[in-house]
Amino acid sequence: MAIEKPTTVQFHLEVLRQIPKSYSITADELQKKMANIGFNR
Repeated sequence: MAIEKPTTVQFHLEVLRQIPKSYSITADELQKKMANIGFNR
């Protein structure tokens, strides 16, 4: 379920920047985060 868009990497970096360093992100959490802002289709 890869998303092929020029901004994908930038977007992921932006999301990770918003998450506290002490918080270990999982694929599910990332997907939820993406869905929350309407990026996940």
